[in-house]
Amino acid sequence: MKKILYIFVVLLVSVTAIACGKEKKPVSNNNNKATEVKSDLIVIDRTVDEFQFTNASLIVDDNSSTFKVLVTNTSENPVDIKKVVIKFYDNESHVIASLDGMILGTIDSKETKMVSASHYEKLDKAYSLGYEIVK
Repeated sequence: MKKILYIFVVLLVSVTAIACGKEKKPVSNNNNKATEVKSDLIVIDRTVDEFQFTNASLIVDDNSSTFKVLVTNTSENPVDIKKVVIKFYDNESHVIASLDGMILGTIDSKETKMVSASHYEKLDKAYSLGYEIVK
């Protein structure tokens, strides 16, 4: 019986020493290489009708793109709006994608809302963009 107990203790100490001494490797996730498109013609602030568009960003990863922008109602009255159509153009002024940013409701005077839209393709070739308000 002592022999079995001795073998068990030796095995337990060995396994513990091996497990504690093993170096953990950091897990790296290099599959998600998101980059932000920095074109001045995309991130520039602009005004369309009574709406001011600011802080635009276009994030492109391996399989898709996400666009975000702040929309402010600069008028003195609340405005009902359904969506903002965001059209992306290449350097030859051809439309390469059209995204719908949903708002669905009223934007009060001087109120700011975030509009976000995603696309199933990379828009890293986008050179400029335009906004269309659908009321």
